[in-house]
Amino acid sequence: MEKPTSLKAGAQSLAFYECGPLRFTNAEDIYDRRVVFDHATSLEKASDRERFEGVARALRDLLTQRWFLTEQTYEQANSKRVYYLSMEFLIGRTLIHNVINLGVEQFVRDNLRSDPRQNLDSFQ
Repeated sequence: MEKPTSLKAGAQSLAFYECGPLRFTNAEDIYDRRVVFDHATSLEKASDRERFEGVARALRDLLTQRWFLTEQTYEQANSKRVYYLSMEFLIGRTLIHNVINLGVEQFVRDNLRSDPRQNLDSFQ
């Protein structure tokens, strides 16, 4: 399946990442569940760090099955890998850029609607 290039939400955008046995049938509450259950706090009392981690972990949940498929494909092909480490890597805007590059910006924005203090623009 080809990676979605559109930033629109919905089944088409999520279908690319649903390549394993788990589906995102109730994808609207992934962020809420991560904040509340990972940090044992309410959305209203969550710190900026806890809310940031909620977004990051919700994205990890979304990508995990795709990552497993990629790893399986590499293993079957017995492909070689090259690792590169750059000391010039700037961490600042990584999360927002990854959200946009993955084509899941609207998915993340929809998930953040439940938290009045949170929006995707706050990560820039």
